[in-house]
Amino acid sequence: MECNNYYLENKNELIKLFRDSKKQQNEVLCRYFGIQRTEYWMDKAEKTFIELIPNIPDIGGHDNIMLSFLTYSSVLMPIAKILKNEEFNTRIIGQSIFEMAKGIYNTISIKNRLIINRDYYLDSNIDKWRKHAEESHKKKYDGDWVFNFIEGKNNFLYGLDMTECALFKFWKSQNLEELVPYLCLMDWAYWKTVSIRVKRAKTIANGGIICNYRYLGRSECKNDCPSGWPPETMEEWTGKYEK
Repeated sequence: MECNNYYLENKNELIKLFRDSKKQQNEVLCRYFGIQRTEYWMDKAEKTFIELIPNIPDIGGHDNIMLSFLTYSSVLMPIAKILKNEEFNTRIIGQSIFEMAKGIYNTISIKNRLIINRDYYLDSNIDKWRKHAEESHKKKYDGDWVFNFIEGKNNFLYGLDMTECALFKFWKSQNLEELVPYLCLMDWAYWKTVSIRVKRAKTIANGGIICNYRYLGRSECKNDCPSGWPPETMEEWTGKYEK
């Protein structure tokens, strides 16, 4: 995979993103694996992340509306690699990275949660998704998402049908394909944090031909939003890598 100038130019910003996540990664690892192993692994994880930066796939940098999904998942990739090399089973690795992501999302301030919730339903934001869906079909970047925008109907405001997933392609290229269904579950932790109601019945990572997102509208209560865990409570979950 070619080095990508965008990530190299923003290397310091990406390293800060990783370091900002270390508290949440440490908390989960210490809970499951103890302090001594955690300290060793996190030191190794930061070095691994720095080495990983040039290999994050080019998807157009800041022009891509979905860039943050790729960079945030990349932050958790080093520890996923380490735990896999330690031969822990898929479930415990998946649960660990899910809980790390949940911890990171919980650091979002109340003010920013309200802003994120509001922006999801602005006509200008919805139009960005509509235009980006059209742009994605030009397939300028091999590692990018490709998706269709679905106009809203009576039972949802708007939808997205992903036919290619950047996370699945990247993690598969790093021999971590079996962990991508847990990355999908992280979406639910995020949506619950910002009180967004979504329906998703299938994902590519779980063996579907598409990931079908349907945005239902604002929620007055986080309890209206599924938590994402345990996986078996989610319609999209197939457990194909745990069988």
